[in-house]
Amino acid sequence: MKRSGVLAIAVLILWSHASSQGTPFARKLPLLRGAERATTLQTVRVLGLLVEFQQDADPRTSGTGRFLTSGSPLQIDPPPHDSAYFASKLRFLENYFGKVSNGWLTIQAELFPETVQLADSMAVYAPRGENDLNRLARLMEDSWAAADVARPGFPFSNYDAFIIFHAGVGRDVDLVSLLGSDPTPYDIPSVTINLQTLRAYLDNPLYQGIPVAGGSFHITNSMIIPETETRVFTRGSSVDTFQLGINGLLASSFGSYLGLPDLFDTKTGRSGIGQFGLMDGAAIFAYNGVLPPELSAWEKIFLGWTTPVVLESGTTSITLPAVGLTQSGGDTVYKIPVSAHEYFLIEHRSRDPLGNGQTLSILRGGQVVSMHFDGDTAGFAFNDVTRIYGSLIDAEDFDWALPGSTLEPGFEGGGILLWHIDETDLAAKMATNTLNADPARRTVDLEEADGSQDIGAAYDILDPGSGTENGWPLDFWYSGNSSPVYTNEFDNSTYPNTRANSGFSTFVKIRSFSPRGARMTATVSQGSESIYRVFRTAPVAGAEGVRIAVTDSGIYYGGATGSAGVAFTGNSRTLSVDGFLGTEGSLGYLAVREGAPTYVVSARDSTMYLRALSDSDADGIFDVNTLSVHTFGDSLVSGPIIADSAGIPHAFAGTAQGRILTLRLDNGALHLRDWGSGPIRDLIAFPGSGPWTDELIDLTKTGLTNGSSTFPLGTPGNHVRGVRFGGSDLLLVNESPLTVSVIDRALSGTLFRFSLANLPFSISTGGVQSLVPTDLDRDGVLDIVVRLGNMLMVLNARGTLLDGFPVRFQSEIMTEPLVADFTGDSRPDILVLTREGVLHVVDADGRVVDGFSVQVSGPVIGTPAVFRSPAGSVRIAVAPGNGALDVWEIARPYANLQREWFQERGNAAKTGVSVISTVGTGPISTSFLPSERVYNWPNPVYGPTTRIRFYTSDPARISIRILTLAGETVAELQTATSGGADEEVPWDVSGIESGIYFAHVEALGSGKHEAVVIKIAVVK
Repeated sequence: MKRSGVLAIAVLILWSHASSQGTPFARKLPLLRGAERATTLQTVRVLGLLVEFQQDADPRTSGTGRFLTSGSPLQIDPPPHDSAYFASKLRFLENYFGKVSNGWLTIQAELFPETVQLADSMAVYAPRGENDLNRLARLMEDSWAAADVARPGFPFSNYDAFIIFHAGVGRDVDLVSLLGSDPTPYDIPSVTINLQTLRAYLDNPLYQGIPVAGGSFHITNSMIIPETETRVFTRGSSVDTFQLGINGLLASSFGSYLGLPDLFDTKTGRSGIGQFGLMDGAAIFAYNGVLPPELSAWEKIFLGWTTPVVLESGTTSITLPAVGLTQSGGDTVYKIPVSAHEYFLIEHRSRDPLGNGQTLSILRGGQVVSMHFDGDTAGFAFNDVTRIYGSLIDAEDFDWALPGSTLEPGFEGGGILLWHIDETDLAAKMATNTLNADPARRTVDLEEADGSQDIGAAYDILDPGSGTENGWPLDFWYSGNSSPVYTNEFDNSTYPNTRANSGFSTFVKIRSFSPRGARMTATVSQGSESIYRVFRTAPVAGAEGVRIAVTDSGIYYGGATGSAGVAFTGNSRTLSVDGFLGTEGSLGYLAVREGAPTYVVSARDSTMYLRALSDSDADGIFDVNTLSVHTFGDSLVSGPIIADSAGIPHAFAGTAQGRILTLRLDNGALHLRDWGSGPIRDLIAFPGSGPWTDELIDLTKTGLTNGSSTFPLGTPGNHVRGVRFGGSDLLLVNESPLTVSVIDRALSGTLFRFSLANLPFSISTGGVQSLVPTDLDRDGVLDIVVRLGNMLMVLNARGTLLDGFPVRFQSEIMTEPLVADFTGDSRPDILVLTREGVLHVVDADGRVVDGFSVQVSGPVIGTPAVFRSPAGSVRIAVAPGNGALDVWEIARPYANLQREWFQERGNAAKTGVSVISTVGTGPISTSFLPSERVYNWPNPVYGPTTRIRFYTSDPARISIRILTLAGETVAELQTATSGGADEEVPWDVSGIESGIYFAHVEALGSGKHEAVVIKIAVVK
């Protein structure tokens, strides 16, 4: 079933005049809610005002400036357009919103007792372009000022919402596309004005509204509505009438008053959600503008009229009564979270939920008549409403306006609708009224079951998709859908699919849709065989997911102004049901030391907060929650971390003036150490001996210090990490933005130093963002995981990239990488989260592991954490940024996880030090110079440099001679190796011609002498 005819075209292009003139008549610019979301039953009192203009014969406007008094009664919204006619429109408004809100909203509407006539003609109030909107504000001012004069003392303050019904036809259909020109360019567009838009139109940010009743009340909103949308066109000797009603326009304008944004494309005027909701041109003029459909699930949730059932995890069989079956409460809607800002909605919509046909109430000839239709028929169908002439004031089923026809078997319409919602940047899009202005990434997007994204498309009349641009019956999900690609399943690989807008998997699957009926069923599952969500906690105000700390018995998380604690099951560990700990928060780390009591330390500005938590009755709930606050006159810029002194836990934080603040946790004693070296950029604590049981090492603006020794650095970055590896205690530090050094713990010297700037690829970010120690390839040599923008690098301590790295992602890596054996192959893997909240696992060979790339949150800045579930499996906690905690499970035992770096800064105390007990299974090779480890990269060489890599089992002297095919030597390179790890030297080919070259790589040392020859291709 595909629609055809003039009306379908008109609906498609309802707002497309914006494409040639900017967006002057988008319904609100900028948008501001006129009413708050409903938490209780609402009553809105509405006053309608009838406004006429000075009578004229201006051909640039429709009509004469006065309301029509005569005309054929056999049409939509026929004259006379008197008070009885406009009262019928207010009755429609009351009936429509009373039903579609299921009683949440009651409208009490009445007309102002007089018709007012303005001193100017209609053309005076018609905007000439996008910068001429003050004319609409003037229409609003003049209309209500005239009403105030007509009835002094009228109680305007008794009303909440105001409507101006004006003489003439609205400038709401693109006549240029229909006729080739606009014969009435000075008609008035239909808009909803609130105080914010009024101030914008008048360029007066202090404007208070239109003063009435002696200035005791100001009118701050108005819906500008024409008397009709029906037009008469004269073409030569023929006269055509294009009939459109104003019911849909009135309903959507009131939706704008309530705060609903437009859901069509406000840049082009094309449809965004079709006839499946209210705020779209396709719905506004459904059934020739007489019968708008119900609001979509998202619109009702936005207004607070329904609360979705949230499906967090597992497999669930759902039942969905059709919208309209219930007359009170909320509709049944299911929500499947994808991230903090992205989710799916499931609703069931039916054209005839009771199966009894359609009954309409129509004002006709001064009488209200009832008309019943068993189904679609001649004179009552989408493109033919000739039998329902008059002014429609009520309908049994407003969703009769959904796509479908009982005249065409298989295309009756109705079924389950799946919505993909992406509220990223919602506030900004609301302010500009552009929620669905990007067809490739709509905020409210219908997943069309036929597999083709037709809504809003621009098809020619002969194109296969013509007639589906506003939605059609096969967009519903139900068993029996005849679309060729329909499989009765919605998952990662179907058309359409459940992937997030980032392009990555959500592992959401909705399947087994039942046949159409009053109640429908489906099955929802989340997760794959590798990873699946197990729970999400309720959002905690203030704990907007910046920091996470995991101990042996619980998860702690928080943001700048709040924190929370939950058990591994997701249940609260505090006396608050949501896990709330307190309103203090941290701009640094959330450090935790578990014990009796458990200490939670955070810091913000110049204050450190210490919570001592105790579970006196051993029921798993902290019944003692004591806060102590410690403030002093220096900003805390690093930490806090928790370390021991003589077995007593202390918290440490670095200040902007080069001091270390030490807080004894058991008694709150403060101690300051002034190292006077500028800001403390980072600090770590090694387990061991010293003046403090744990040795503190700090990164200052000049270098490293432990209080007794210093190690100068040229231009240090902001990161130092420690590792106990193979019997040695080592420090990793970015000595300059792109230089990494490995230094012994005693600060006696640099063991290795390498520059990332020497690598043969571009680096877009300013410097190293994370350093994490590991032995990724298990060769017994320390490796370093480096985060640089969207690149993940792993290098050995000599600065040689491991095979398969770097790995580049579509967007920036936002969190510190975690290292553990997630895949169960006895080798470490690396877990990262990218900017859009996609979790990736990279294996030791530099491959992104299939089945693990999953959308787990929204935009993130906090590092996730790995922990053991109560059943002994691996779980990952992610803070999605909305104060909630999102927990995923990896289907493998935790016992052999081989954790190396499993949360931010390595542990709950945030010491920044890792103890790697599982060090390598052996060297890469026992051969002195194994040929398989000698190669160059990149090869072929297109840039100015290639790197020649080699491995020696023992220290050796390396000599490399590079020859042409003719045997001419073009370069000689030499270096020394330490043995036991891959190393490499660069070859500058900027002065080398294109061609094939041989590299003779010779190793000499430890009484051994071997050589390998490789080929290098240079292409310029």
